[in-house]
Amino acid sequence: YIEPQKKEIEKSLLSKTEITETVSTNPTKYIQYLKWQNNGVVFVKATDKGQMLVLIPTVENNAVSWQCIGSPDLWVPPKCRGT
Repeated sequence: YIEPQKKEIEKSLLSKTEITETVSTNPTKYIQYLKWQNNGVVFVKATDKGQMLVLIPTVENNAVSWQCIGSPDLWVPPKCRGT
């Protein structure tokens, strides 16, 4: 549900163009709050159990990888747990 935003951020990071800091407070079925900063970091609050995710992009060798930090562990994707 946040893949389109991640792709746009990746495109901006790789082309070294400005990322506009944005907050989306238009809830969807799964996302209550979505914000991304001008450095590409994405904050997500889910609607289901109040899960919070922070996605941190890193550019290396002309590719973007994402670190995910989330809470509570029980309700976030496995790659976001316990970091």
